[in-house]
Amino acid sequence: MAVPFTIRRLQQLSAERDDEWHARTHAPQWTILEWAGAMCGEAGEAANVAKKIRRVETDMELRVSTPNIEELRRKLGEECADVLIYLTLLCEKAGVDLELHTQLKFNSVSKEFNFPQML
Repeated sequence: MAVPFTIRRLQQLSAERDDEWHARTHAPQWTILEWAGAMCGEAGEAANVAKKIRRVETDMELRVSTPNIEELRRKLGEECADVLIYLTLLCEKAGVDLELHTQLKFNSVSKEFNFPQML
C-alpha cells in the first residue's frame, strides 16, 4: 500500500532526492536563494502557460500558434508541480515546515475573513 501524499512527505523526499543527486553529480549544494530562484523560474513558466490557456479561452489561438487546451492543461500541471517541488526544497533547506506554515496561514486567513474552511 502506498504511503499517503502530504506536503511534509514531499518536502522530506525532495530533500533526500536532492542529497542523492548532489552525491552522484558532486555538484555543490544550492543555497536557499538558488532554490527560490528556481521556484520563481518555474512560476514564470506556469504563468506563460496560463497566458496561452487564456488565448484559447478568448479565441486568440487562431491568430497565434498555441497548443490545444488538453496539452496546455497538462503542461500547466507540470509547471505547477515544479513550483511546488522547488518550494518544498526551499523550505527544507531553510528549516521551514511548509505543511505546518501552510495550515497556520490558511486558517488565519479563513478566521480573519470569517470563512468556515479550516485545515
